[in-house]
Parts: sequence; C-alpha cells; structure tokens
Amino acid sequence: MKMHSLVAKKLFFVFCLLMLMPGSVMGKVIETKNVSEVSTPTLVIDDIRCNGNETTECSFVTKKYYQQIGDILDTDEIADAKLRLGTLFQFKSVDIYLEKGGQRGHVVVVFDITEASNIQYDLGAGYQYAEQNSEKSREQYCYSDLGSESSSCFFVTTNIKQSDYQINAKITDFNFLGNGKELSFMFFGKRGNSEVKASPADSFMNNSFYLKNISEPSKSDNDNYDFSLHYYDPHLFDSSRYYLSANIRESKYTHKQKNNKLYSNGIYAFSISTPTKYKLTNIDFSLGRRFASHSYISLDVSRKSNPFGSAHKIYSMSYGWNTEDDALFPTQGEIFSSSITSTETREEGSVYYKYNFDLAENKIFSLGSSVIYTQSKHSSNNYGYGGELSARFTHISSIDKINGRYSGWYIGTKIGNTIWPNHDANSLILNVNAGYTHQTDNMIYRFTLGYDKQEYK
Repeated sequence: MKMHSLVAKKLFFVFCLLMLMPGSVMGKVIETKNVSEVSTPTLVIDDIRCNGNETTECSFVTKKYYQQIGDILDTDEIADAKLRLGTLFQFKSVDIYLEKGGQRGHVVVVFDITEASNIQYDLGAGYQYAEQNSEKSREQYCYSDLGSESSSCFFVTTNIKQSDYQINAKITDFNFLGNGKELSFMFFGKRGNSEVKASPADSFMNNSFYLKNISEPSKSDNDNYDFSLHYYDPHLFDSSRYYLSANIRESKYTHKQKNNKLYSNGIYAFSISTPTKYKLTNIDFSLGRRFASHSYISLDVSRKSNPFGSAHKIYSMSYGWNTEDDALFPTQGEIFSSSITSTETREEGSVYYKYNFDLAENKIFSLGSSVIYTQSKHSSNNYGYGGELSARFTHISSIDKINGRYSGWYIGTKIGNTIWPNHDANSLILNVNAGYTHQTDNMIYRFTLGYDKQEYK
C-alpha cells in the first residue's frame, strides 16, 4: 500500500507541474517545428477579429487560436485553430484569412465563421444482440425442495443470450451562460430480454439427483433508464488552456424474472447475485489543460454507487491528443489516449490509438488498438492484461457544408482478449457494429446495430 501511495503522489506532482507550465513552453517540449516551415517573410499580428459571429462572442473564437497581438505570425497555428473550430457543432463552417495591417509587414487575422444553432438535439435508436459463454466464470445459485424452507447452494457455468432495444435523446445549449459554456440533458433507455442456461460447474455434482435434467432456460426482462446532466466550461477562468466538465447521472434498473425453474425435477433455483430493482447515482468531475497543438492532460474524480447501497471513489489521470477534423464524420487525423486509474480495490492502466485513412472521396478506413493492465490492491497475484483491435469503414454519402448537413453510414468490427494468468482464465470478445448518422443545422439522428460475443475460458 505504501508503494501505491508513493506512485499516486508522484503522478499528482507531475500533473500539477504540467498544469502550471506555460503553454508555449509545453508546446516546445511536445512538438518541435522545423524553422523552414515558418512563413516568410516575417509578419507581425496587428489585430485578431471575427466576422459572422451574431450570437457567439469573438473571445470564444479567438481562444482557439494560441497567438496574441504582437506575435510573429505562425501559419501552423492558423491551421491548428481552424481544425479546433471546425470540430465544434455550433459552427457550420470556419475560414481564416489575413488583411493588411497598419504598416508594412503587419497583418490582421480574421476568423470568418458561419454559425449553426446554439441549441442542438440528438436522437438515436438501436438494437444490440449479445451472447456470453462462461466455462470458468462461475455463478452461485441456490435451490430448495418445493414446500421446504431450507436451501442449498452450488456453482454453475452459464450461457447467456440477450437482446436489447435502445433509444436516446439529448439536448445541448452550446452557449449556456454565454461565451461557449455547454449544458446538456440526456435520456437513455434500454429494454431487453435475456435467456440464461445453467450447467453444474463442479464435477462431483454432475451425478447429483438435483442436477441431472436441465429444463428450459431461465428467462427475464431487463429495463434500464438513465438521466444525466452534463456541464462543460471550455475556457475555465477565461483561459484558452484550462477546461472543466461535470456530470451527474442517475440510472434505474429493473430485472423481472419470467421463470425461475432452471431444473425439471421439482427443484427451484434462483440467482443471489444482484437485486431485482435498484438505482445508481454517478457523479464525475474532470479538470484539464490543453497544451501544444492538440494535446491535453486531465485529472478525473468520480463517485459511483452500486446495487447494494454503498459507493466508491475513482481517481484517474489522462493524457492524449486528438487531430481528427470532425466530431461525427472524421476524414483524417488520429486519436491517442492513455490513463491511469485507481479505486479502493484495484489499479488500472490503459492506452488507445486510432488512425483515419482517407481512401477516396468521402470513404474512410479507421484502425484502432488498445491495451489494458489491471491489478488488485489486495493481492499481487490477482492481475490481468489484454488488448483489442478494431477496424471501421465509413462512407459519407451526403455533404452540404453551407447548410451544415451531413449523412453517412459505417460498419466496423472489434476483437479482443483479456488474460488472468493466476486464474488460468481468459475472455475473448468479438463485436460487429453498423450505423447510420444524419446531421442537420440543429439535429443529429443516429441508428445503430450491434452484435457481441464473449467467451470465458
């Protein structure tokens, strides 16, 4: 535990150091630019202005541009600012050009933007089918003779099939309290049914009278409803570098058992793992700092409840960058993210990378990979590691930049494996997904389909 505490203190010290370093210094540390890439002749910035911003304050726009009046013009910084602004939902289009300044060698940087609606709506629907087979993931069940108050317990392996229908709705004000602050309210609903077929896990019970004949699988209906409120300040303390996000989510779960008779010879079996109806409340805070061109570092604190009435805290530190050119339909760029997470019972580290290949006009192929390592705080022998590979093809079928309308569909797949060496166990994951997205001036419509298969061996 002392080692964990020492590591946590060192990580927190590094986080504070990075948060306090000037952006220009951090940019030099992270990204080194070739002198030959600097525009010639040398131009001095006289002023920075905005055009087309009827409801958006110019200061919000210019905070995405990391140069000040009096600086030597850097064309790379202009390109970076255009990329940052181009990914925001509140703008249909962004153009940046130069005008003559007050004297020779001086210029005015002008941001010409076309605004979209500050109020955005997001509607979605989907269907998900999942299968899970467990050979070594054992669940505890109990049984009793009909009419008897006494019961005995045993372990079983399970085969689970689940179908889920999902809907979600979100409304966002991108100019809450002015100057680009965001407030979102989201609803998510899922209704599904599951089928669980159990088999005895202990070999000595295979000949037991109670477990000889397995009857029809146990069936249940499952409902899940989420309500969440999200706040995001992209320019905390009027800074172009610091940001803050906060989220509170309340989830309600209902599990309705259709038939509990797992076995055919008068035995009544029931799971004792989770309650049939419960509510969870999760609260998350994230404080971050941008640096270099597209990099960030953040410190996150969460409080999550569980079905049994208690709650635990989660601390994590993240670092990464994002150079994708669009939030919904990226055609180029990459994403890198890494995090270290600590809870009361475990520590975890993960790394993720994704790159977009522009194959042809409006056709994009994306490749991603991730690795994860998790370690129990209570036992050095209880650890696991794994990774995933993902691929996705996207076709943008319609583009209307003037009116902010886009449409596109995608199909993707993901495979992964997690290994627990000291438990002689591993889990294999296969996912296939597809979807269609349509964006208008103030609406986003989504439809998704998915299939998951997970094997515990």
